[in-house]
Amino acid sequence: MSLKDGIYYSELYGEYSALLTENQRSVFEMYFGLDLSFGEIAEIKSVSRQSVQDSISKVKKALESFEEKLGLVQKK
Repeated sequence: MSLKDGIYYSELYGEYSALLTENQRSVFEMYFGLDLSFGEIAEIKSVSRQSVQDSISKVKKALESFEEKLGLVQKK
């Protein structure tokens, strides 16, 4: 993932984090905020690496969907 993508998703997260589940916020913060790998997050959460990868994908899609519907980041 590029730095530009990381910044974009961080901006979306800043606006829409309250709409995510606690687990989604936790995984997002570990991946984007702490720069942990899927494997490291999987070990911390006691889940599979694939589960973490799926969670990150779902969070990104959810954030994109929120932005598509509400457009708060675009308005800034």
